[in-house]
Amino acid sequence: MTYEYVSLDKSQDISLNNIVGFSTVLGTIRVTNSQSQLVNNAMTSYYSGAWRQIGNTVNGVITKELLPVNLSFRVKYGTQQIDKQQNLLTNNMVEFGIQ
Repeated sequence: MTYEYVSLDKSQDISLNNIVGFSTVLGTIRVTNSQSQLVNNAMTSYYSGAWRQIGNTVNGVITKELLPVNLSFRVKYGTQQIDKQQNLLTNNMVEFGIQ
């Protein structure tokens, strides 16, 4: 299955169950500064074949439904850019700290 440019494969014996289900998770990106304050207007994106823009944080947070796989995430704020890889299946909260 491909959703929002992210692919997920499943193996299943359809003679036992002919319904193959896929679920998304609500991925949350949270950006704080060195004083642990939430950062507005940090540009967020994820990588799946190319960098896909999610949008700017509001009150330090932005969310997007994605398949629960390992993805690279990016935050840009001012002249800073930080990349982080995270598996959304094990933890759907992606946290960034900027200076």
